[in-house]
Amino acid sequence: MSLETKQVVDRHLAALMERDLVKLVDHYAEDAFFLSNLTPGPVRGQDALRQLWTQILTILTPEVLATLTLLQQQVEGDVAYLKWSASPVIPFGVDTLVVRNGKIVAHTTGVEIAGSE
Repeated sequence: MSLETKQVVDRHLAALMERDLVKLVDHYAEDAFFLSNLTPGPVRGQDALRQLWTQILTILTPEVLATLTLLQQQVEGDVAYLKWSASPVIPFGVDTLVVRNGKIVAHTTGVEIAGSE
């Protein structure tokens, strides 16, 4: 396990729980990208990531985050895998993050949102 990757992921999760948009975006490299079933295609760069996280935080309200449970976390080298839920709103979520030089360079997420198809 890479301590640097684990530390970046832990800081990112803490910023998420605080709903701190500035910290969330700051964890990404300038040219980072994000792939998700929530977006029609890749989201690239900090400005686009700021807009994406603004939208995500409308779903991940304090009430939803209060139910967030990390079900599995694996870290190998510069890659982290997270399996989580925030039931009943998000019964299933997975994230993969690639960390280099202390910054997230790639992030994928897949979520199932209750009531959506």
